[in-house]
Amino acid sequence: KDCFREAIVWKRLQHKNIQPFLGIEHELYDPSLCLISPWREMGSLNQFLKKNPMHGLIDVVLDILHALDYLHTLEPPVVHADLRGGNIVNDDHTCMVTDFGVSRISQSIRNLTATPHGTYRWMPPEAFNEETAKDSYHPPRDMYSFACTVIEIYTNDHPFSEIKHDNGVVGALARGRRAQWP
Repeated sequence: KDCFREAIVWKRLQHKNIQPFLGIEHELYDPSLCLISPWREMGSLNQFLKKNPMHGLIDVVLDILHALDYLHTLEPPVVHADLRGGNIVNDDHTCMVTDFGVSRISQSIRNLTATPHGTYRWMPPEAFNEETAKDSYHPPRDMYSFACTVIEIYTNDHPFSEIKHDNGVVGALARGRRAQWP
C-alpha cells in the first residue's frame, strides 16, 4: 500500500530537480515491489560530497530549493517529509530529490497517525508531538529539513552529530534545542 502511494505521488512529478520515476517492478524481489528510477553514477548527495567536498555548494543548495519550490507550488502541494542528503541524488552536477516514501499530498493527511514518519535528525519538533504531528505535513516541514540538509552539506556530517542516538535528538528537540550551524 505504501509503495503504491509513493508511486502515485512520484509519478506525477516532472521537474529537472526531481529524480524521474520509471515504473514498478514486482518480480525481482517477489513478493516485494521495487520502484524504478534511473541509476545515478555519482550516487547520493552524501556520496558525491565525500568525493567533492567543496564542489559547487551554492548550486547544490539552489537545486534543492528549486525542487522544493516546485513541490510546494503544485496544487495541492506535495510535502516530501524526509528531505536529507541521502534522499538527494547527483547526476552530472545536478541534484535531484528522490525517495517519496514518506511524502504526502497536503490534502491527503486526514488518515495519518500521530506516529512520526521520516528521519529524526531532519524532522521538525512538531512532528514528534502527538497533538501537532498530523499538522506537520505542510511545506514548512520541508523547509526545516532543508535547513538541516544545508547544515549537512556544509559540515559533511548529519545534524546533531554530537548526539549519538536518534532518541537523544528527540529529547533535545523536546527541550527546545535545534541543530547548530557550524
